[in-house]
Amino acid sequence: MTRYDDLAEKQLKQIVESGIGSFKVFLAYKGAFGVTDEELYKTLGLAKKLGVITTAHCENADLVLELQKRLMFEGKTGPECIMKAVRPLSKPKAFII
Repeated sequence: MTRYDDLAEKQLKQIVESGIGSFKVFLAYKGAFGVTDEELYKTLGLAKKLGVITTAHCENADLVLELQKRLMFEGKTGPECIMKAVRPLSKPKAFII
């Protein structure tokens, strides 16, 4: 899931009713796919209430965004540059959650 609002909550409840047993949230890709900490908190609360599992793609969205900006400025836009924007320094949140 990439956002949490009233519509997303309704849709999540519907997919659980249809038999889906887990949600995946993205903490990276700020402005595109990543949820905020508040949205993550609400998602985890809903998942607990519905009895489903939540998995997360954990990266530091702010750091990834800054690294992406730097690479763009340097003209490094090819697929070979992706790992430079998501280096290990961007992943400490994975160990906190």
